[in-house]
Amino acid sequence: MNETPMKRVHSHLGPVLAIVLCVSLFTRLAGAATVELFVNAAQPAGAIDLTPYGLGQGGLSAEPMFNDHVDDIAALRPQTIRLFVQEYFNLYPAHEVYHWDTLDRSIENILATGARPLMCLCFKPRVLYPQINQDIISCTRRTTPNGRR
Repeated sequence: MNETPMKRVHSHLGPVLAIVLCVSLFTRLAGAATVELFVNAAQPAGAIDLTPYGLGQGGLSAEPMFNDHVDDIAALRPQTIRLFVQEYFNLYPAHEVYHWDTLDRSIENILATGARPLMCLCFKPRVLYPQINQDIISCTRRTTPNGRR
């Protein structure tokens, strides 16, 4: 077998790290304080404010994610549904041209549940940013075709 000393070290490194991690974890758990938790469902402590929590949709496609489940989502009584507005909505396909139809469908679905839409604008219009690159933060063209800024 043509095994170098470094290959031998690397082949044993995984199990050694796993053992060290387990020993460290058990040592910490052994020294942890004991906690007792009692739940009495017969005596509720009061209402829970779910206002800061909500549902989210988006990030996968421009199609509304719960088209067939609006009633089911409405039964949850969400107050807010976050919508990630990304490139695939194609909101600004050309200079001075706006496309709202696709985004409107998603917003209408959210409103049909009784929730407020909270839109997270996470896009760079292709007309201003022709290259998809997270490191590019300034658009390539600052004027419109007719010369206005």
